[in-house]
Amino acid sequence: MNSSLEPLKILLAAAETGSFSAAARKLGKAQSVVSSAIANLEIDLGLTLFDRSGRYPQLTEAGARMVQEAGILLAQSERLQSIAGELAAGVETRLTLAIDDDSHLPWLGTLLEEFATRYPTVELELLFPLMEDVTELLVTGRAQL
Repeated sequence: MNSSLEPLKILLAAAETGSFSAAARKLGKAQSVVSSAIANLEIDLGLTLFDRSGRYPQLTEAGARMVQEAGILLAQSERLQSIAGELAAGVETRLTLAIDDDSHLPWLGTLLEEFATRYPTVELELLFPLMEDVTELLVTGRAQL
């Protein structure tokens, strides 16, 4: 199969819009480019993705399954690009918090939700050591905060 993700983006657009011409408009491409990309993808995969017997192309069962998988793959590709951008910008990939007593931190849940929203790709580890162990975790670098 072609290693470019462009045919998968075209497949998703065609499935979402219901026609090759609407997909072309959505993507800013010529309708012939969309038709060719779908035909080439079908050849590469050895599958018929669309039934073209009616006025509008209809996804086949195999086409529906491939659309589902293509969506997952493209979402993962976007996540990969996001992580790369964060790494290039110096965003940490992992953060470990040592919390001595969460009963004194009623705002912790809200703070962690906001953190997860703002930095969805950063792995967050929470440690709940005894008070005397907090300093050791910080000094040894096992925890950052």
